[in-house]
Amino acid sequence: MENQRKVNFLIVILVLGVHAILFWTIAFNEQQIKVDNNIQALNFVDLGISSDMAGKIADDVPQQPESQQHVVHKQTVKTPPRKVLPEKTLIKPVATSKVQSQFKVTPPKEDEPKLIPAVAKSSPIAPAPSNNVPDATSANTGGKSDSKSANGKNSSDQSAGSLVVPKEYQGGYLAALNPDYPYDSRSNGEEGVVGIKVYVGADGKALNVTISKSSGYSRLDRAAKQAILRYRFKPATRGGIPISYNYQFNIKFKISD
Repeated sequence: MENQRKVNFLIVILVLGVHAILFWTIAFNEQQIKVDNNIQALNFVDLGISSDMAGKIADDVPQQPESQQHVVHKQTVKTPPRKVLPEKTLIKPVATSKVQSQFKVTPPKEDEPKLIPAVAKSSPIAPAPSNNVPDATSANTGGKSDSKSANGKNSSDQSAGSLVVPKEYQGGYLAALNPDYPYDSRSNGEEGVVGIKVYVGADGKALNVTISKSSGYSRLDRAAKQAILRYRFKPATRGGIPISYNYQFNIKFKISD
């Protein structure tokens, strides 16, 4: 309750203050500024200065010499000062001749040919034939031994890197592969042998399948090709490492089976 009273008291004071300001402004505007109309007229006094007196007064005024007047004129008309531009510094190219001269490669000096004094000719002495024979035979035996060692290394390398292809992929019938016999072919009595050539990767998957010999029926050929693409082969090896290789085999379609 006390706070409410304080607030009401402040509101009353503010309202009274606003009204007082409004009354003061209205009273100020109503005041008229009194103007004194009884202004005395200005009286002019004739000094009676004649033209002769005016000429004397003009003569008494000291005149500046023409040189000073010219100087003053020069001072009054001044040209704007020129802007002093900073001097441009030219960047001189770095001389590289000295650096290059430090890294010059001196060419190697050629060996001067040595002059061998001429030996007095003497009668040629024929070498004994017995001395040359063992040298030739030793050379031949050495060459044979070297060739034998090289052949031994080659044979060992060939045996280490020999190619191994599974027998079932060497042109026979692939009995492990059982393709789906088409229903229409079975009902129509279609039989035959499909010759297949397939490129098998190192992982045993068929990468490329071609029909080297058709069975005479497109349905049988298509069934054989689809079965090969699903089949996982044994990869060929060289030196125990699986490699990609071409296989050739046949697939037989027979109703009795």
